[in-house]
Amino acid sequence: MIMQTHLSGLFTKGLIFKYIFVFLAFLYSVLLIVSPALGPSDEFAFLATLQSGKYLPTHGADFPYYNAIELGRFTPLGGQEYNLVAFFTNSPLGYFGFNAAELLLCAALLMWLLRQYSAVPALAYLAGILLLLTPGFTLAYFKLLSVEKNVLLLFASFLTVYHLFQRRQHAGYFVLVLLCANAAIYYKEPAFSVVAVFAAAHLILAWKTSTKLSRALDGLLIVSALLYLGIYLVTILPHIKGAYLPSAEDYTLFVRAKNITNYALSSDPIPVLILIPLLFWRLFLVFGRRLPAHPILDPMLAAGVAYMGVFFALNMYGPYYLLPAYAFILPPAVYFLSRGELRGVFWKASFALTAL
Repeated sequence: MIMQTHLSGLFTKGLIFKYIFVFLAFLYSVLLIVSPALGPSDEFAFLATLQSGKYLPTHGADFPYYNAIELGRFTPLGGQEYNLVAFFTNSPLGYFGFNAAELLLCAALLMWLLRQYSAVPALAYLAGILLLLTPGFTLAYFKLLSVEKNVLLLFASFLTVYHLFQRRQHAGYFVLVLLCANAAIYYKEPAFSVVAVFAAAHLILAWKTSTKLSRALDGLLIVSALLYLGIYLVTILPHIKGAYLPSAEDYTLFVRAKNITNYALSSDPIPVLILIPLLFWRLFLVFGRRLPAHPILDPMLAAGVAYMGVFFALNMYGPYYLLPAYAFILPPAVYFLSRGELRGVFWKASFALTAL
């Protein structure tokens, strides 16, 4: 009886899930450095650059195996962290050791965010476990040039510092928010849309309660996103020659449905089957039933779905493409679920299909 009571308390407080989350995070970090080796994918670009004592570019005409500008890519910060690692070592152990440290930091920041918005600790840790088990998370961290892992970390850092800024509007937080947001923007193309949607939504929803400093921060975030878009339109768009994106023949209804189904039923059921319906549910409550909007969580939800929408619109599928969106969509899901707002047949069916 005492043992049953003890186990029940562990589950209620979320300690079981906390231990599993911590174990998985450290297990991954250990596995990353147990037998590090360059893989057969993009990592072969390291051979002619870092492994030969040269700089690794991931943007422009000098990338070892394609001209990024001609393919319409504009990710000048992508992969640049390995140039920093190469100052100390150019071994695979150094590269994957950096990944391991980044993984632990990202896991800690995301869990801090989840705990801020969950009244049920077990739910926050369970959400963290599910993220660690997604194909996108493992694929991104166990490869070197999948920049989605860096964008996830930068988004987590951005949201953490933004949350702290709302509590205490310190100039240091102000600067860090801008740095994290702009770093994410120049790591991966869709990031600018996320920053713009989040900042614009927060600016509108919190206009009456925000300070001038908070409005200035949101305004600068919007300007940062628009600046990236302007640079892209001027310096990249006129020079596109390749066919990195799907061709017109791939934009059929069948192919689009196939890609969305792959996300929903294979790699990312949580954002597709739960978070997208949650966004529409929140829009209905706010604009249909006139319930108050959450000034931070509703913008986060909209921003996360905006990131996903880019890949749906481009008709592109990849098991790790949606990984950065989890930083924006998991905290709102945990918050509204812990408050008991997701009830009824529809939500039971969504969770059942996700679990399946």
